[in-house]
Amino acid sequence: MRPAAFFCAWFPPLPLPLLRLLRLLPLLLPPLLEEPGEFEMAAARDSARRRYPDRCTKPPVWFSRPSSSRAALTQKDGKSKDQMKETQPRIGHADRQGLELQELTNAMVRLYKELFGRGPTKARTNYAGPDTLVATIENSLTAAERNMVGMGEDQRVREIRMFFQHASESEFSGTVEEITGRKVRAFVSGVDTAKDVSTEVFYLEPLTSG
Repeated sequence: MRPAAFFCAWFPPLPLPLLRLLRLLPLLLPPLLEEPGEFEMAAARDSARRRYPDRCTKPPVWFSRPSSSRAALTQKDGKSKDQMKETQPRIGHADRQGLELQELTNAMVRLYKELFGRGPTKARTNYAGPDTLVATIENSLTAAERNMVGMGEDQRVREIRMFFQHASESEFSGTVEEITGRKVRAFVSGVDTAKDVSTEVFYLEPLTSG
């Protein structure tokens, strides 16, 4: 007996509808193996809540292979994101105050240059107590003013300086208020023409507690 005849004798032909179903089976299997979508996940959650209301407190978790970007975030330099945040430098009060004083010094230099046409070569700003700022300006006299000092006209140089500085009081005080965020209640200016040292003193409104 031939193999084909033996096979047909023991296994009769399948019905036509079953053959059609077998042909469509490969087309139906791939969707069942794909990762569930949003609607399938929602249906699974609702079904779990209905069947196990006391047990199901968390939604089902679908596991997938982590992406390369996600792995890079968690494994960068062998540190997690939380560890990286903890190692970032923090700016303290002293550092913030130092940056503020540097900004004030730069502002004083700019104002002197705009007011007298020549900026100082040395300048610094410091707190003298919690509510007083002292800006020290050195080597700011112009060539004409130095010639006047050499001629013994120190008083006239001081008068000219005081006139221009107090005429620009709003600019000086406004700059300090903008940088510090505090109100200037008094402004005092002075100059030593012999040593070419000027001082700008700003008295700030005391900080209110709370």
